[in-house]
Amino acid sequence: MAILAIFTGNGVTKQMYDQLRKEVDWEHKHPTGVILHSAGFDDAGKNLRVADIWESEQDLNSFVNSRLKPVMERLNIPMPKGEIYPVHNVNAYAGVDIYKTSITKKENLSQNELSDRLKAQSENKPVEKKDGKIG
Repeated sequence: MAILAIFTGNGVTKQMYDQLRKEVDWEHKHPTGVILHSAGFDDAGKNLRVADIWESEQDLNSFVNSRLKPVMERLNIPMPKGEIYPVHNVNAYAGVDIYKTSITKKENLSQNELSDRLKAQSENKPVEKKDGKIG
């Protein structure tokens, strides 16, 4: 089941986030199961907020434990507090295109196909991928 993960990182600055982003390199080495990642900061740039959508809590935990947490510990970046919710609805509008990396390019998904897949996952239904596999 797809999940929404909300993280609050008080004391995590833009500089810390950018260093973490560079070292973990999730933009080029995509974590298994990540669907969407967005991050923002307060006006002072000292308090991080993250909203992620993952295919499962297991995928999120695997990424955090194997890749994110070790680098955060090495860089002495405080671990944010997190909340996990089952996804009920996801809407992506045309303006999202300017923020996209290769999530839809990976399988050449259209916005409708991505939306259909997220809806099916949130309803625990199997989804046929473009390669004909069910997943």
